[in-house]
Amino acid sequence: MAENNGNTVNSWKKALIKAAAVFGVFTILALSGVTVLYMKDKDKIIKVTALTELKKELEKDPNNTVMKEKIREADLKERQEYFGAVALMERGKYALLLILAFFIVVAKAAVSVNPKPPKVRKGIETDTTPSEKKINAYVSLSLVFAALCAGMLAVMFFDSSSYFLSLRAPEPMKEEEWGGGETEEPSGTAAVFWPGFRGPGGDGLALKGVYPVKFDLKTGENIKWKIPLKATGYGSPIICGNKVLLTGSEKGKFKMLCYDLNDGKLLWNKEAAPAAKKELEIMTEEAGGSGLAASTPATDGKFVYALFPSADLFCFDLKGNIVWQKNLGEPESSYGLAVSPLLCGDKIILQLDKLKSGGLLLALNTKDGSTAWQTKRENRPSWSTPLIAELSGKKCIITFADPEAVVYDAADGKELWKAGVINGEISSSPAVFKGVVYAASSMSLYALSAEGKQLWEAEKDTTINSPVTDGKFLVLAQAGNIACYSCADGKLLWRQDVKGDDFWSSPVLSENRVFVSSINGKFIVFELAETYKELALIETGEKVYATPAFADGMIVVRTNAQLYCIGK
Repeated sequence: MAENNGNTVNSWKKALIKAAAVFGVFTILALSGVTVLYMKDKDKIIKVTALTELKKELEKDPNNTVMKEKIREADLKERQEYFGAVALMERGKYALLLILAFFIVVAKAAVSVNPKPPKVRKGIETDTTPSEKKINAYVSLSLVFAALCAGMLAVMFFDSSSYFLSLRAPEPMKEEEWGGGETEEPSGTAAVFWPGFRGPGGDGLALKGVYPVKFDLKTGENIKWKIPLKATGYGSPIICGNKVLLTGSEKGKFKMLCYDLNDGKLLWNKEAAPAAKKELEIMTEEAGGSGLAASTPATDGKFVYALFPSADLFCFDLKGNIVWQKNLGEPESSYGLAVSPLLCGDKIILQLDKLKSGGLLLALNTKDGSTAWQTKRENRPSWSTPLIAELSGKKCIITFADPEAVVYDAADGKELWKAGVINGEISSSPAVFKGVVYAASSMSLYALSAEGKQLWEAEKDTTINSPVTDGKFLVLAQAGNIACYSCADGKLLWRQDVKGDDFWSSPVLSENRVFVSSINGKFIVFELAETYKELALIETGEKVYATPAFADGMIVVRTNAQLYCIGK
């Protein structure tokens, strides 16, 4: 009977050892896959080497529209593959943890099962049997292997890209210590003012006004004016009084342009020539890059500030004269810079994550471009424009870049807190409503408290642009669809398909109506509510990458071919 029990125990031990071996193999595969992805993408900057051949072909035939579309598709594919790899790595580390846990449990069980003890001859000391020695060797190797897996997991989980690292914020500063107040609106033009990227608050919320829902470019219905655009660029238009301002490029030259808001007449077109001549290798829009004028300018009502991809910043007066200019460094990639300047009192705020000298958050004096303060940033490249908003009674600068959302004191650039919720080369900007920060990362949507605590997380699709919210609902215009989430818990309320299309232009909210333009020229208006209610879908037939400017019942839209004003 004892012999049978011993055989049974031996059988169980062998079975457990086999199970441990199986889990061990799976652990090796999972560890190898995650390690390769981790090492490959840890410091990866999206390269354009895969587009080299297509670019060469385009150089032979610059007007080949088919080739241009292929380049765009190839560039998009590269980015999707990159973000997919990042997401796979994130999921892979959890799978590795689970498999490793099973491996350890089974291996431990195998060790704890004691087989039938060997027969002992009287007067002879029995040593461990050969099979037991083999088993002990397997167990020792398993423990070493488990330690290696645990080490790899520790690196991935406790890398600077993981979880929330909070710093206690200093006491709020008094208002008189700010060194400047809110952005000054020009006298007499408060209702006609869209001063920078995504409007007065940088959050896509339009000033009050009755904006037309429907228009027709062919018949002229609700079109105040339209003019052809020779200057190319992805930068969005801004409005200051009776002036529309935007950046552009013509024949490889940086341009700052000004139009009359009332009739679209060109008032001035001035070159922004860098002080130091240098060879620029910035990918144009035709080649699939962000081009020579991707940044949106900013105005304080007296001057306009424009950043170009060469890292040259210009200050113009409203007559087109250059007041000062400054070079901020050398871009690290052929995409150049696309971040837009923001104004905070008498300071220009710039998030510069793509310089060869390293990342910076920079504050310059509007008077002469001199440095007010600068803060070094340790993060991966980003295309995101920051947002200035009040959190816990303090004016803050909210920035996004892989691996974290980092919040700084707007007065002196000191870091207040950070949260590890960002991955991929993000281009989306923050959205904030009553102290809650919303972050659209590559594959997830997050809500953070004013202190950086995660409130919820929701799944999302690929997003180039930025979300808009009224505090109750949040809207994302994504690749192939528009989605609406509940701000209370992140629940997806509805998703409206926009097949075969994408959005670079960010949605704008006017009262309870959302306006958004797709790349292929669909101008969509819908109510912000628990269910999707479309008010208009207009096929313009023109490519749209820029976010429209809204002011005093007028909407200024920049397409790849023209500039036009919607209004009654």
